[in-house]
Amino acid sequence: MKKIAIFRRNGLGDLLTAYPLILYLKKSHPTHFITLYVGETNFPLVEFLPPVDEVVILPTKGNKYFTTLKEVIKKRSRNYDLALSAKTSPMKLMNLALFASGAKERRAYVDSRWHSRFINYPLIYNEIAAREMHQALKCLHLVAPYLTEVPKELYPKIHLSRALCEPYLMHFPHEVPTLFIMATTTRNENRFDSIRYATVLNRLYKNAEFRVALVSMKKDEVRAQLIADHLQMPYQIYFTHSFSEFIVLLNLSDLTFVGDGGAAHIAAALDKPQVVLFGQSNPKNWSPLSDATTVLYHPLHVNALSDESILKALEDRAQYLCKI
Repeated sequence: MKKIAIFRRNGLGDLLTAYPLILYLKKSHPTHFITLYVGETNFPLVEFLPPVDEVVILPTKGNKYFTTLKEVIKKRSRNYDLALSAKTSPMKLMNLALFASGAKERRAYVDSRWHSRFINYPLIYNEIAAREMHQALKCLHLVAPYLTEVPKELYPKIHLSRALCEPYLMHFPHEVPTLFIMATTTRNENRFDSIRYATVLNRLYKNAEFRVALVSMKKDEVRAQLIADHLQMPYQIYFTHSFSEFIVLLNLSDLTFVGDGGAAHIAAALDKPQVVLFGQSNPKNWSPLSDATTVLYHPLHVNALSDESILKALEDRAQYLCKI
């Protein structure tokens, strides 16, 4: 049995794109002991994913170098055989963490900077090639460089228990499908204009019956209300109080329409049909791992996408559902 440490500190979508690497190792080497190092903001998602043998939580508050290295050094006695950085571009913190882990073999993407010397099994980072490769495939190349695509059997999957969903079922009538949208986005380039958001949905509503679950963080309350004020179909605004509540609302919905970010990747893992708007971020690198996802991309901002293209994508996914 070998002991393997995998580091993916932050980003819900980043963690999900790193998970094919974990699933590959679990499938090819089922007896190996895998420790996953994740930031505390990522940890709530871990409990819904296929289990690893050990999870170490890295603090995300305070000096990231001090707090991360302190936790890693505490676990140095694990005597890891292999440590992997699932950060798919060179990163000083991850190189230092892998070295601090004491692992015999340390693999990460590196460049010519000084901290790359701490990696004794380096993968030279090719920026041009990286633009054409999915993040999940770049992670897999740490251990399986022969792969040319992410095998579908390694797509991360999330399954929620009925007991967890039960308290929310009364808010999701079976006779009317629910379309999930978000007022909150990870990046401004993925933030679709509030009134256009409602306008596109109103046009879809002319040919399809559905209700809207509008999820928002409190900081985006004004934007959420602006979207809601222009909707012509039944809706409910949800200011989620926990990650569990958020993922249940997403799971109980029938179709998702969001900007690129963690929600899109979680919806993909839940096998939800969805339309995702990408602004700036290249979907070749970051597209959610699901055949039920339609991606619309503009290199500058999602507001440069036409209403017609978005509506067509939504109509195609609605037909795919056979429920709307």
